[in-house]
Amino acid sequence: MGTKLKIVLTLSLLLGASISCSGPNIRDDKPISFPVLTHGEPIDLSQHISKGQYTVFDVFADWCPPCKVLDLSLVDLKRTYGSRLAILKLDIVSFESALAVDLQVKDLPYLIIYNEAGELLHQGPSNQVLPQLIRALNE
Repeated sequence: MGTKLKIVLTLSLLLGASISCSGPNIRDDKPISFPVLTHGEPIDLSQHISKGQYTVFDVFADWCPPCKVLDLSLVDLKRTYGSRLAILKLDIVSFESALAVDLQVKDLPYLIIYNEAGELLHQGPSNQVLPQLIRALNE
């Protein structure tokens, strides 16, 4: 690596600049947030399914670090798939809450996904369900 490139990289890292090898950033970086429908109380999911879109219910808790990481992935999915995807959040508060018991959630983060026809597609731990959602969106 040339001396000039080493200096540029070092200065960039010291100044906090990000270096990307993937080309220019053409993404819309407007903040995206998703509505929280409930905080531990049971809810009728059928009232919130968006027909014509994949509907993702993100079951989370504020105290769950992996849930915060998943949120970043959901923001990226929303930016990528836009209007094909509706994402809604369900805060279980605790595993003993009425919502957690009603949905039988034992692990977080947890996703419940409905297809464009409003039919249950998948539900379960996000590491199992998220790849299935991406596969369905790309079909």
